[in-house]
Amino acid sequence: DTLSINGPLLRPRAWRFKTECNIKDFTMSSTLLPGPLTVAEGEVEADSQTLVLKGAKVEILDAELDLSAAAKGYLEALNRLEATFEGDMGIEAVRSASELIDLPEDLKPISPLAISNAHLLWKKGAETSFKGNLFAAKGPDISLSVLKTPGVLKIENLTIRDDKSDASLDCNIREDAV
Repeated sequence: DTLSINGPLLRPRAWRFKTECNIKDFTMSSTLLPGPLTVAEGEVEADSQTLVLKGAKVEILDAELDLSAAAKGYLEALNRLEATFEGDMGIEAVRSASELIDLPEDLKPISPLAISNAHLLWKKGAETSFKGNLFAAKGPDISLSVLKTPGVLKIENLTIRDDKSDASLDCNIREDAV
C-alpha cells in the first residue's frame, strides 16, 4: 500500500496525491449513493481526479456484485463513471439503477435480476450506456445494449429468450417523437 502527497501544507485543496491500496471490510456512505456501500475486498487506486476500484466484492442496497469501476471528478463533481460488473440485484437495487440511468417507465425491470458481462458508462449530462445480460428469476433471459443521450434512447440490441420464444429488436426512441 502506498500514498504520496505533494502540495502546500496549509492549502489542502492544492494537494496532489496518489494512493494504491487493498481494502477489506470497508463501508462508506455518500449523497452520491442510494445507500451505504460495503466492499468486502478489492483494490483501490486514486488521485485527485480519478478513483479506480478493481476486483471488488461489493454490496449496496440489496445487490451483491463483483465490480471494477473508475470515477472521474469524484472529489468535486462526479462527471464520469465506468463500471464492469456481475452478480445479483434485488428489487431496491434494480429500482435505483433504473432511476439513475433515467430508464423510461415501460422499460424498467420490476423483479430481482442476476447480471453477467455488464458494462455501464455514464457521462454527466451527455450519455449513459449499458450492455449486459440479465436473468430474471421467473422470467426471460435478456441481452441488452442501450445508449441514452439527451432526447434519445437508442436500443442497439434487445434480445429476450425463454422456453418458447426468442425475440430481438433495435430502435431509436426520441422524446419529441409522436
